[in-house]
Amino acid sequence: KNAQQAPPELDVAAAAAYYNIMRILHVELPSLVDATAPALIPAKSFLSEEVELRGLLDETLARGAKDYSQALTTSIGSLRAALRTGSVRSVEDVVPRVELLPNGSIQVDVKLGLRIEAPSLLPTLSPRQSAANNKGQGQAPLGFPLELELISIYKVDKRGTIIEHRIVENKINGQKSPADVVSSWIKGGDGQTSSPERTVQSFVDAVKWARSLSGN
Repeated sequence: KNAQQAPPELDVAAAAAYYNIMRILHVELPSLVDATAPALIPAKSFLSEEVELRGLLDETLARGAKDYSQALTTSIGSLRAALRTGSVRSVEDVVPRVELLPNGSIQVDVKLGLRIEAPSLLPTLSPRQSAANNKGQGQAPLGFPLELELISIYKVDKRGTIIEHRIVENKINGQKSPADVVSSWIKGGDGQTSSPERTVQSFVDAVKWARSLSGN
């Protein structure tokens, strides 16, 4: 029988770095839905200067600590901006799952329980619902549930430095989101220009894709 793969042996300093990366991810990721929190780059102090962010198709979304930080700031900022405007609200505490994989990488699974409040993003009423509303017999939707599940893997070298962050899977209301939707959200739109409006729009586009799955 082949020996079961196990994480590599590390010296004391590297092992401590692994532990602290996992601990910090547990501490920092719940603030994803805190609209008043400072800009968040999870485990920033452990990033390599050459760190790469890779997408669902294993494409490079950002290379180098500066571009990586910009990409994370943009994607997290779009969610927080939507929370600040009241378009979206958080309805569940964020409890990340962080685990060490047999190959020595760190996998993170985060679920964000949200609810869409903006009228422009809510599902459209059916003709029957609209007629009932006009007669005072019905009510408009009170919100649209939105669950984001973000799964990614951090590759860490033997010195305890993060050299790659790869997006493994993103789900919106249980459905795997297409690579182009994820890429656009992370890049904040077309990747050419950046503005608060474009940043929020990239998140809104992901929401609209999720809404389309419900048949509305």
